[in-house]
Amino acid sequence: MHTNTSPQDELASAEVARALLAPHLTPTEVDEVCRLVLITISHAPTAGDQRAARVADADLHGLGLTWERYLANVQAIRAELPGLPPAQWRAHRRAFAQRMLERPRIFATELGLERWEGSARA
Repeated sequence: MHTNTSPQDELASAEVARALLAPHLTPTEVDEVCRLVLITISHAPTAGDQRAARVADADLHGLGLTWERYLANVQAIRAELPGLPPAQWRAHRRAFAQRMLERPRIFATELGLERWEGSARA
């Protein structure tokens, strides 16, 4: 779910996942999927939670793309929200980028740190 309203988007996505997966997985497995969806609210997994770290990094990897690919990725995200006023979109993107750059490190895994951190901060 993507309406540019966090955490409502992530909460809605977790509920969709729960509804779709409940008939096919155990309750424990469904809870784990939902937990991993919800980590994308903060992108800040607890130390040692490698599953959540990988999901957070996967969700943020677009920040570490080449400039051209980053712009294409942002344009694709923007295209999903045609009704959002441009000023609101820019404010959201700016606030998100600022939050990420204020962190000691953007990516939670060593792979993310090595592969994308430098580009994300450039």
